[in-house]
Amino acid sequence: MLRMAGIRLHPGVRVLLGIALMAVGLLKHDAAPLIVIGAVVGLLGLVSMAGGAAGGGDPGDAHRDRRR
Repeated sequence: MLRMAGIRLHPGVRVLLGIALMAVGLLKHDAAPLIVIGAVVGLLGLVSMAGGAAGGGDPGDAHRDRRR
């Protein structure tokens, strides 16, 4: 979602951003969209971290492997 907008963040930052969005959504009582968007951003960050730990890496880094 953020990558489509041209923003590349570390997966840990995505998780923190998701948590912050959910917190803001919880502080404002009728902010269900913020809670949902924060949950999606945080979940995608967790999935990205799990994929990187499993050896999948970031698809954007594929060009670095070809130079070696």
